Amino acid sequence: MGWLLDDTDGHEGSLIGLVACPDARRRGDGFRELTAFDDEDAAAGIYLQWLQVGCTCGWRSPRMEAPIGACWWPGHVETTTWYEAQARTIWRAHAIATTFANRERRPAVIP
Repeated sequence: MGWLLDDTDGHEGSLIGLVACPDARRRGDGFRELTAFDDEDAAAGIYLQWLQVGCTCGWRSPRMEAPIGACWWPGHVETTTWYEAQARTIWRAHAIATTFANRERRPAVIP
């Protein structure tokens, strides 16, 4: 489970583990996100060098260096409490700004 805020429907945040990927699954920057398809390999943990903050709406932060010991376990990234709190702050700013911007773009409803 990720991070949620009241009044930011459609936004759930989490840390995303990244691994270098030489094959077609990679993104333009040569990395790919770890997913549930990697869970079998993650039974003993996959140590990470790079992370991103992500949102269910598709938004991703810039790639960030992972702290020592950051690890992908089946379905989630495990890292320090401090690092996770910083990542949640980044996601929270995204969720609030995006929700506010979307509300501003809606046409006014006249009763």
